[in-house]
Amino acid sequence: MNKTIFLILISFLFSSNSLFSQSHNLNSIMSQCRYAKKPANFNYEGATPCPACADLDKKDKEAKKAEDKRRLTENKANQLAAKEALAVSEANRLKKEEAEARDARVAALVKEKEIKDKTVVAQAKGGTSELLNVLVEGDRGDQKIVRFTVPSGVSFMEVILQEGGVGSKNSADLFVRRTINPTVSFKQYSHYTWEADCASTNLNRAQELCTFTNPQSGEWVVLVGCIDNCNYFSSNLVVKITQ
Repeated sequence: MNKTIFLILISFLFSSNSLFSQSHNLNSIMSQCRYAKKPANFNYEGATPCPACADLDKKDKEAKKAEDKRRLTENKANQLAAKEALAVSEANRLKKEEAEARDARVAALVKEKEIKDKTVVAQAKGGTSELLNVLVEGDRGDQKIVRFTVPSGVSFMEVILQEGGVGSKNSADLFVRRTINPTVSFKQYSHYTWEADCASTNLNRAQELCTFTNPQSGEWVVLVGCIDNCNYFSSNLVVKITQ
């Protein structure tokens, strides 16, 4: 009987929460939690999960979840900002191209008006006028194309290639053709062939000249080429017409 009472008492002590104290200890060697519910008067350790560790684990998971969410939001914001910056850059590029194209059209119209005005003056005076005067530059092997329009009623035309001023070098050759581009083919030993209505291939730095009597109206094409025996050219291309 006494033995039975003793066993019942022991069972009661181990199952009663009122007689247990909670501790959250770390093993000094393994740094692991050794939580246990211990009876006040007994040196006993149970396998009960540690509430403190569970709470810390929960907080760690919540903090990680919040950090992941913050990073995701930040990445989305950065991507949106980059996309907006790219759109602004593209819009600015298009505006710049449109402005450049507009300026080029205006310049072409102004140049066309100047040519027409000069032609009208020349026709009125029956004299000579300058239809074109441009600087043409390039390196060895370059073939620069320049186009111009001859008005009707021209009795004489000169196409001149000459040095433009201090520091310039007229080492290129001159080829002129109506409507289509002149063609030049280099062979060897400073020899080359061409297809053009006129060609001027004087020695380096000498003035090149092509003349036409009663040239047909319409588009004409000039090829300025540094074909051989030159490294660089800087020349003024001048077209003069006489009504």
